[in-house]
Amino acid sequence: MPSTRWSQRSWRPPMRDALALRPSDCQLMVVDVQKKLAPAMPADRRERVFRAIELLGVAARLMGVPVTVTEHVPDRIGATDPAILAHLNQPTIFGKTHFGAANEPEIAAHGLALAKAEGRARVLVCGMEAHVCVLQTALGLKALGLEVAFVADAACSRHALDEATARERCRHHGIEVVTAEMVAFEWLHRADHPARREVIAAVKATSS
Repeated sequence: MPSTRWSQRSWRPPMRDALALRPSDCQLMVVDVQKKLAPAMPADRRERVFRAIELLGVAARLMGVPVTVTEHVPDRIGATDPAILAHLNQPTIFGKTHFGAANEPEIAAHGLALAKAEGRARVLVCGMEAHVCVLQTALGLKALGLEVAFVADAACSRHALDEATARERCRHHGIEVVTAEMVAFEWLHRADHPARREVIAAVKATSS
């Protein structure tokens, strides 16, 4: 009778967890974390978002994931908060007037170019406010045919109900809801990755 014992040699893994986030498939979009908007957020939510975006920024730098930053009417609301920019490696920065960044032709073209030229069809979206610019950006990017993930702990609104409803609408429209730590570990994928120590250090630094 042939043996049915499992053999590691005979097992072949699926295509590297096809549903998991891979750094080679992804781009990161940080929406409107600006000097005059961020202070309007409740302090605990603002600090949570800053820590989560710091982790995303560190992981993106280590994994070579391109970062796009949007600024809503920056002449009125100000530039991106320097504390955010400090953790983002050479981001491409766009101003916008539409709430949804995908309605700006230059931003839409940039995201689609990364998808077509580099295979980066998965866009991780975060920022402020969750129920306005972040949500409308996520919906618009999905309408363009991109795969979108809403990074829940890296997005906030002034009011908890608005923030929760934004997550609910994302799910309703087939947009994944993830966390920054989830993203970092899926990008890392394995314990012997060369960036493991730096990613783990960033996780610890931003979760305290």
